[in-house]
Amino acid sequence: MDDGRTPYTYEQAAAVLGINAEAVRARLRRGSLRRGPSTNDDRPTVILSPDDIATLRASVRQAEPDAAADGRVDVRPGSDGLGLKEMVELLRVQTERADAAQVEVAALSVRTGRAEGEAAALRDAVTHERAQVAAALAAQQAAERAREAAEAEAAGWMTGNPFARAARAFLWRRGTR
Repeated sequence: MDDGRTPYTYEQAAAVLGINAEAVRARLRRGSLRRGPSTNDDRPTVILSPDDIATLRASVRQAEPDAAADGRVDVRPGSDGLGLKEMVELLRVQTERADAAQVEVAALSVRTGRAEGEAAALRDAVTHERAQVAAALAAQQAAERAREAAEAEAAGWMTGNPFARAARAFLWRRGTR
């Protein structure tokens, strides 16, 4: 293949990289390695260049032989390629990010509380306005009924019902017509 890229079976790639075949499969699933063509006996392959091999070997953590035997993990500075200063700096940056996130969460919490309070106040104001509109509408309807009753009474006075005729006669005799 071009650029020195060579197909390796999972087992061959594991031996070249110093990891197990399952780790090669996991790297393929994550997309950090590229699949190659199948072999003649339909076994899957991985495409690796000499640069890929060097990069991946450097990134693979090397455990001490006695640590691997008893299952302990090496957590000393430098065991993963980071020195003590780099680890402290990394922790400081992560702490600053966490603090900034906490401040932002607190600010958002305050804003949420204010917004909920404003929403409750607006709901109360709308309820009050609706009550005022309903009262004004009821007063308008009552005034309209009173006007209609007064108009009907005035029409009765004009049309000549017996009481109206007596009242007109009385007023006529008094001369206050």
